[in-house]
Amino acid sequence: MLFTPNYKLNKAGEKVSDNDPEGKWFFPFAKDNYLLSIVNTFVTDNFSVKIEDIDGEENGGQFETQVIQLYPFNMYILCSSENERQAQQFGPRTNRPVEVILERKK
Repeated sequence: MLFTPNYKLNKAGEKVSDNDPEGKWFFPFAKDNYLLSIVNTFVTDNFSVKIEDIDGEENGGQFETQVIQLYPFNMYILCSSENERQAQQFGPRTNRPVEVILERKK
């Protein structure tokens, strides 16, 4: 799996700089965060995400590896009809994205 940064698009649908005030985020709910996009049949209770620094000094230092357990409330369902069905069945969405703060290796 590969986390990818959210990005902005112009009115023509072309990627633009995050600093572009006219650009709109591709995933508006995520703003300038990283995303891991998966299918909606993914069973989170059985998985953890391992976050590993693979480029070392290229990103400002070497960071500790982290393993984070996933839960259903960490997911944000992109399909609006699925969101509506879930809201009818379980009430309003209580999405809590995973927050990751990397620590430098000592």
